[in-house]
Amino acid sequence: MFVPRKKKKGYIKPIAITLAAILAVFILIAASTFGIFFLLRYMDGSSYREGFTVDNLIIPGSEYREPLSEDPPLFITGGQAPNIYGKVTRQVNATEGLGAFIKISLVNEGNMSIFVEYLILEPEWEVEMVIQVNRYVHPLMETYLCRAYIPIPSPAPPFSNRGLTLYADLLIEKNTSWVRREHRELSSFEIEMDQLSEKGDLFEVEENYYFWYDRVNSMIEQDMDYLTSLLDEASPGWEEGYTVQSIVDVFEYINSEIEYIPDPDTEGDHWYSPSECIARGGGDCEDFSMLFGGLITAMGGSARVIFTDSHAFCSVFIGHDDSILGRIEERSGSKLAMQVWEDDLGKWLIVEPQSNFLFGWFPVGAVPIELSDAQMYLYGHSGLGWDIPNTDSIYIVDIYLD
Repeated sequence: MFVPRKKKKGYIKPIAITLAAILAVFILIAASTFGIFFLLRYMDGSSYREGFTVDNLIIPGSEYREPLSEDPPLFITGGQAPNIYGKVTRQVNATEGLGAFIKISLVNEGNMSIFVEYLILEPEWEVEMVIQVNRYVHPLMETYLCRAYIPIPSPAPPFSNRGLTLYADLLIEKNTSWVRREHRELSSFEIEMDQLSEKGDLFEVEENYYFWYDRVNSMIEQDMDYLTSLLDEASPGWEEGYTVQSIVDVFEYINSEIEYIPDPDTEGDHWYSPSECIARGGGDCEDFSMLFGGLITAMGGSARVIFTDSHAFCSVFIGHDDSILGRIEERSGSKLAMQVWEDDLGKWLIVEPQSNFLFGWFPVGAVPIELSDAQMYLYGHSGLGWDIPNTDSIYIVDIYLD
């Protein structure tokens, strides 16, 4: 006898309906997301802003300025010089193939003034160097004396040959006159030398991404009147013309008046405007950078804020020729390690506003390298460049208040 089979239950239709519903929800979510994205782009404009062009960039003037020097005392006699009581403070950064950069100050712990005529540096691996100083160091005061540059070969000298002795020719106050004391040893120490770094991974560069651009420019623009008034203190005589020396003036003002202050733990990554940074006596990297860049802009110069994965620093437009940087070295009385970044617009001098070591020193995270990218080179140091290793992205923001 024929027994008919039971029909299978209809599972296919419910599955199809479920898949169609999921697809519809996905399409709806995608449409909403893209709709919001394009709506925001429409409301906010393009994702990238138009910054500097060749026609609106300002080149600083090539002003000459002598190194800081004071007139020596008038009444100098012979006789036995009194002892001096003090100590040398120093900051040293040294890299083989580049050199040793030294910032030297003297602390006078005695009750007689000292006049430093010359410093004599005697490195074990290099010839003696004599630097004219002409600075007074008054009792219970610390006075900056000079910066010094000593070449270091590559490969570096052996560890047994890295000592440096510092001498000075001094005038020491004695009653109503001054007594000369020559070749007085002030300090002796070993120089720690780093190796030149290899170039790190290539990083992506984005220029004037709207999020950073709008935030930086709005905070500086709202403080422009304040920044202009601050220039009378930061760079006296700035109204006579924007020059390469004005850039150094602003750098030194920030270093003397502003301290590094991290954001409060309760606020996360909080940005302070230039006026807020001055009011609280300091800030962190983006606060320093907006203050420096804002002051350069207030003088009429062209500046940028550059963000890495973990830091912020500045660059200043210097034109298509870096020869004006020699004026900064003349003012310093020493060779410097100034970084230049060249792009389609021209050359940009890198400035680390947080550096209390010397003008032109490397931003946090940047290192000297054997030159492999001619767009990022060290002024005056043939064959050497600079790089920011372990960095995936760099955001360049023009301070362009159009």
